[in-house]
Amino acid sequence: MPVVLNQTKSDYPFGMVMPGRNWNAASAGEYRFGFNGKENDDEVKGDDNSLNFGARIYDSRIGRWLSVDIESGQFPSFSPYNFCINNPNIFVDNDGKVPLVIVDEQTKTITIYQPVFVVTKGENAMDPNEIPQLQADFDNYVNQSTFTAKDKESKENYTVNIVYQFFEGGTVEEAESKIKEIQRSTTSSVGATFTEVSNDASFETIYKNMGGDKDPTTVGGFTASKRDVFIKKSIATIREKVHEGFHLLLAEDSEFAVGVMMYTFKFGEGPGIIAANVKEVLNKNINNYANVYATTPNGDLVKSGVKVRQFEVKPSKKIKTKSKDD
Repeated sequence: MPVVLNQTKSDYPFGMVMPGRNWNAASAGEYRFGFNGKENDDEVKGDDNSLNFGARIYDSRIGRWLSVDIESGQFPSFSPYNFCINNPNIFVDNDGKVPLVIVDEQTKTITIYQPVFVVTKGENAMDPNEIPQLQADFDNYVNQSTFTAKDKESKENYTVNIVYQFFEGGTVEEAESKIKEIQRSTTSSVGATFTEVSNDASFETIYKNMGGDKDPTTVGGFTASKRDVFIKKSIATIREKVHEGFHLLLAEDSEFAVGVMMYTFKFGEGPGIIAANVKEVLNKNINNYANVYATTPNGDLVKSGVKVRQFEVKPSKKIKTKSKDD
């Protein structure tokens, strides 16, 4: 039976239709559905600008809801009007309620996601205006290479994305509270803190008090309990910061560590992220059922099953490593 194409549309990430990039067949009639498969409400705001998600009405031009989130009590640190915590490339919101991190079985994409709350108030606070640059530095370093993972049993291939998203955390106590909000809403254990210490002596004292066993003058950063990153501002490079970021994904230090997990005494030098690093964090996290979601054929989000999965990982393109920090 031939397939008849009645309509095509191209959307921006938040759902606004790109001007000049849509087409409707004259015989197709009026098609009511748009971004995310939701019903358009065109009567007041014009074509494709207002969508009914069930719980709320969404304006794709501004990437905002037109009413508050009915679950906003779980997210006091975020605007009740935000869509997908301002990151629709990572989160999916099917009904206008709580967004979730997913493993997308439909597109064969696995996203390893870690929200990080930067301490911006009190002792050892980072200037909130520096967070966008920190985000950009992480994105640029992590995305130097792409990786493909093959399920050892099914032989299916997946594109692997590693995503850190940095938020303004406030005080240490406020950052902890925000982590608990996300954990409650996703019934997971995601979330971490990031503290940049300006004073070298203070950093070295914190490091020794938390059991550090190296010469503190050579340490650019460390991670406590696989959840709290401390960075020495005076010497830490983006490689050191990403090294600690991989600890947040359960990567380990050892004498056999490779890639970005290799410890070096020359700041800014050393290999970048390689397939072995991605394989380690993927295989450690894919079976952490409390944190893994999958998509059903109709787009719903469900907790991952109990099947144990193991992956082999290889680079999708040539690895680019740096000899020193940009």
